[in-house]
Amino acid sequence: MRILRCAFGCLAALFPIIAVFSANATADTVVYAETAAEEWGTVDLNTGTFHLIRTTPSLDGYQFQLNFPAGYGVFNGNLYDMHFDAAGKNALYQVNPATGGETFVAESPNDPIQGFGSTAKGLYAVTGVNGGPFYLNSVDPVTGAITQIGATGFTNTSVSLDVSSISDTGVLYAASGPNLYSIDTGTGAATLIGGTGTPDTPFSMLFENGTLYASYADQGGPDPPYTIYTINTATGLATVLSTGVEGPSALTSPYATPLDYFVPDPIPPAAVPEPSSVAMVGFLIMLCALKCRHRPFLSQTMRTSGFAPETTRPSTPKLS
Repeated sequence: MRILRCAFGCLAALFPIIAVFSANATADTVVYAETAAEEWGTVDLNTGTFHLIRTTPSLDGYQFQLNFPAGYGVFNGNLYDMHFDAAGKNALYQVNPATGGETFVAESPNDPIQGFGSTAKGLYAVTGVNGGPFYLNSVDPVTGAITQIGATGFTNTSVSLDVSSISDTGVLYAASGPNLYSIDTGTGAATLIGGTGTPDTPFSMLFENGTLYASYADQGGPDPPYTIYTINTATGLATVLSTGVEGPSALTSPYATPLDYFVPDPIPPAAVPEPSSVAMVGFLIMLCALKCRHRPFLSQTMRTSGFAPETTRPSTPKLS
């Protein structure tokens, strides 16, 4: 009982430290986002409110299509995207999230890139032509080299393909039509998780702190609203989190719709991740237990070794 009382007292004293670690693990609801008109900003996932940072659309429709990224990836503390360069070749760029500005990294092979994303393990691109097959590839963040991993099983480009930008796990998700898939980054194989319930392919997929976020908007008609979802990664079902309107249309500036990509804010650092709250609590409990056992153990050792005085009953005086 003495050990338990000591341990609880120790944990009570350390509770503020545990609370700090728990608070640091809480996800921020504001993330970076890019729209279909290459507008870079931030969006509050809980309210749908978009704040513009930079507008960079091209007046040349063909050049606009060349410059539009295939997705975003985060690795080693840096943000990347992939799209065609001025020569019409695939290229890897590093992105400054504070401004949306790009820095050229390297050209990549000209395989048609259908999706680009990341996990905590690295950068990935899905390549393929109309009708498939589509392949998962790893992307070297220094050279831009694309290395084929394996076939995904996707064969139809009549529906869009979106690959998630994931900051904190080794799982890669993809959406093709109103369906959610996981992609094995070791083999490239895609596994159907389930229907999302969205009208078509959800975009902007970002998995962070245990939650998969996405968005969808009907790109037709004036002033189309967008919807932000959370997606159940066990069933694939999407649940509405918030709605917003960037308006007035996808062809005018500023605030064009829809939201095409979500990116973590802040970008996860390259450093080793801090311990989880559960691991930290376990470590602190162990320290408390060692501390609390120290004194009783010594006392018992002294008694059994003859160093501690034994408690004796007072002697009874003899009657004369």
